[in-house]
Amino acid sequence: RINFVLPDGTEGWLNSGSTLSYQIPFNNNRQLKLSGEAWFSVAKDEKHPFEISTGESRIKVLGTKFNMNAYPQEKYVEVVLEEGKVTFNTPGMDTAVELKPGDRLVYNSDSINIATSEPSKYFLWKEGKLIFKGDPMIEVARRIRRWYNVEVKIVDKELENYVFRGTFEDDSLEDVCKYLTMTSPIRYRIVERKVLDDGTF
Repeated sequence: RINFVLPDGTEGWLNSGSTLSYQIPFNNNRQLKLSGEAWFSVAKDEKHPFEISTGESRIKVLGTKFNMNAYPQEKYVEVVLEEGKVTFNTPGMDTAVELKPGDRLVYNSDSINIATSEPSKYFLWKEGKLIFKGDPMIEVARRIRRWYNVEVKIVDKELENYVFRGTFEDDSLEDVCKYLTMTSPIRYRIVERKVLDDGTF
């Protein structure tokens, strides 16, 4: 995780496996491309809206704080608004969707879903905290996969019905798995990585 400051004064954090790109000069054309996950505290400039594109989707803001998750391999875009106002647009939509503080938008090729959330759990990754607050197993597995750079396989489909709560900070993968087994009747197995002949794992 790295902290950054853009030329217009916008501050933010970039999560692991993520890239952020923009053109110079930036202040008069505040357009960026994001691949991965980032948190932004956008400097307000009504004459020059701040725009982020990921694939064909666009986020437009004036001055606000929000988290955006758009890893290409996960095939969806997530926007969680902490404060201010943002609009979301993608090809095929008649009008842009406007979010209010506390909204969580999830977009994939089939649908757009907006629900009220507790924003802090989506922002605290920048402080090294992994938080679950009533999250289903599929979401838990996705975030563990990203956090520890591992592949997670849910063998029993019934586990997808379980929800979890917990806060982890600087805990090992094995510790997280152990604590999950204390709250639900699940078993886990950690398989060590093996180096293949071509150098991949």
